[in-house]
Amino acid sequence: AVYAGIAAKESSISVKDYQIPTSKAGILLDTMRYTFPELCYVSYFQYSYYNNGTIYAIAPVYSGGTEMKDRFIEAAEERYLSLVTEEMDDFTKALILHDALMINTYYPNLKQNPDRGSNYTYMVENWGVCQYYAESYAYLLAQNGIRSEIINSGDMNHAWLKVKLDGSYYHVDSTWDDVYPDRG
Repeated sequence: AVYAGIAAKESSISVKDYQIPTSKAGILLDTMRYTFPELCYVSYFQYSYYNNGTIYAIAPVYSGGTEMKDRFIEAAEERYLSLVTEEMDDFTKALILHDALMINTYYPNLKQNPDRGSNYTYMVENWGVCQYYAESYAYLLAQNGIRSEIINSGDMNHAWLKVKLDGSYYHVDSTWDDVYPDRG
């Protein structure tokens, strides 16, 4: 419901039927971003609450137009999804997508510029931090029917993926796999 409302650029999305507790409001945008990185044009959510402690409406705050989403999807399709075919097994698809991302993207030098990027900068402009490595890779895998789960470590200030291949999960840390010469 939230995705459909955002895709339609609704100013208010009813979620009253889902009984989302206010205590979970803070993770809703992160969940949406992890699941749908193409929603990179949503900055944050404003919430309307019931007295019983549940959210009844979400008002997305849009930072850019749907043209950002269109450019995100276009870049994903042209640069990465076009490299895989239906005939490939899931391992081959995951490997090809992983390697293409690693060759074409880079981690910014945060000492020179503190901008951490976004899903948009990672997919369209080819740069971003570990969160966007993981989220964008998860998006590409999902487009190929491959399940993955984003893992976040507050202690390490880092994100990576668990990718499900042939019934088993594998940890894939594409940030540390990056071959770009911005890091030894």
